[in-house]
Amino acid sequence: MLTLSKKQTKQKQKLPAVQTPFYLLNCSIIKQNAKAFVKTASKYFTNFDVFYSVKTNDITAVLDSVVKCGLGLEVASLRELKKALKFTKKIIFNGPCKKRVELKLALKHGVLINVDNFTELELIKRLSKQLSSHAEAGISVRLGIRYGVGKHGFDKTSFFDAVDKALQLGWLEALSFHPGTQLNMNKYRAALTAFFDVVSDLSINFKLIDVGGGFADKARMKTLNIKLDDYFIALCDLLKHYHINAKIIFEPGRYLVADAMQLITKVYYIKQNSGKLYAVCDAGINAVPKLSLAQIEIEKLNKQHKEKSNKKTNKKQNTKQRQVRYIITGPLLFSNDVLGIYNGNIEINDLLAIKNVGAYCYALAWQLSYKKPHIIVE
Repeated sequence: MLTLSKKQTKQKQKLPAVQTPFYLLNCSIIKQNAKAFVKTASKYFTNFDVFYSVKTNDITAVLDSVVKCGLGLEVASLRELKKALKFTKKIIFNGPCKKRVELKLALKHGVLINVDNFTELELIKRLSKQLSSHAEAGISVRLGIRYGVGKHGFDKTSFFDAVDKALQLGWLEALSFHPGTQLNMNKYRAALTAFFDVVSDLSINFKLIDVGGGFADKARMKTLNIKLDDYFIALCDLLKHYHINAKIIFEPGRYLVADAMQLITKVYYIKQNSGKLYAVCDAGINAVPKLSLAQIEIEKLNKQHKEKSNKKTNKKQNTKQRQVRYIITGPLLFSNDVLGIYNGNIEINDLLAIKNVGAYCYALAWQLSYKKPHIIVE
């Protein structure tokens, strides 16, 4: 039989006696990641700030953890804005479809608004007069790896007009940009270069430049053979090349929370079809949607039987059992409801930990046939 590491055994003992499936959130990991991000950035930048991307995972315990580490919050909807205001007023408001009620609330609380289009800019102007408040408006630019193709922000043609209008209103505090998600270094560097190529044509000293996120989670970084430092070094080199001295804003999401949550699911059936072994669990892509781009790992948390005393026989059995390949599937009536592959030995009632699901999985989880798994905070 497979044996558990001390870490796995300890984790199994700590698991609450509740119905599976459930998400298990470790806030200590979030705090460690937040502190590591700030510490690493401090090696390369003296003037910067960090805003956690709330859409990545808006669980209350997550927001509480990052704010306690001194981070601000980046939001993209009224729901997120209201939630963020319960924790801090250090907020950036992004999004292509900000409604009147959202903008009013943002203006009322002095939230930095990254403007996405000309109509929004005019609406902010009118609302600001009504509320007698000063809009700390930033201009949102989405050039990125697709070089301006997409629905977000101003393209190269309209960007300069938008800057002029914001300057006339006396509101221009920042320029913003978001390069993408889970990026390798070539794509990250290309996205930033495209952004700074445009920014460098402006003879304006901006107070803030928001370079968004794009930082891969730690599992993805391991696959790409890169470190967090590599992103900062690339950015630092470009800032020097383009002679930019503005305060830099980062909006990480995945890096902070991906490895802080796992999904605990139970094996209910084992079946063989067409020569393949399937372990059917009570959670699948409904709890770990493909759209989340999660780089998951699958671990077994328990064993069902004690090992035999015959070590030689047991060693042979273990070697043979570890070569068994299981396709881990969920409960949905979809043929693509597959979480991944597990090589080892699985039995009915085993608990599996689907690791690295802290980013976007809960936010995007389906409620088709089943409710979202509940959350337990360690």
